Amino acid sequence: MASLQSVFLTVALLLNCAVGCEITSANVTWHFTDQVDTFIPGVSSEENCMSSCIADVACKGYTWKEDDLFEGVCLLFTQLTGKHECHDCFSGTKPETSAQACSIDNQINIYQTANVTDCLGNCIDSANCTAYTWFNEVGFIKNTCFLLNACTLADCGDECVSGKLNCIHEDLSIKRFGGLMDFFKFL
Repeated sequence: MASLQSVFLTVALLLNCAVGCEITSANVTWHFTDQVDTFIPGVSSEENCMSSCIADVACKGYTWKEDDLFEGVCLLFTQLTGKHECHDCFSGTKPETSAQACSIDNQINIYQTANVTDCLGNCIDSANCTAYTWFNEVGFIKNTCFLLNACTLADCGDECVSGKLNCIHEDLSIKRFGGLMDFFKFL
């Protein structure tokens, strides 16, 4: 699982967004719920905040904001609801992996890849890709990555791994907020 985290972090930082599905965005965050979501003061960078989200099983997305008072704030979200604008913040989402497969009926491309990490990277790089299914060495379609525009759950036993990108859609309404105090007041 560490290699999947590493490739996601590297690809997200290099691209800063996916071609067809943005997974990182500036000036956008979600509603913060006390006792469900996590507030971490003293986080020095967006990369460190992203790493905290990747390491947290319950985290679906994060927001990082540089601030003199807290020396950087990281918010980890378990639900991505109540999207709104925040000034000078950086947010991202974490792909969801599934024990079940995404059906390959919705395929947009096929690649031979050595591992699921490479398959995820191909999905992040590809326009219109929002999900992927990678077949391992067990089945008859060995080391094959299917990039998908939708995920309809199917069963492939122990032959594959699937995942979905959590896209940050820009067409949702965004509420406007000013500085950090306004940011926290409306979380």
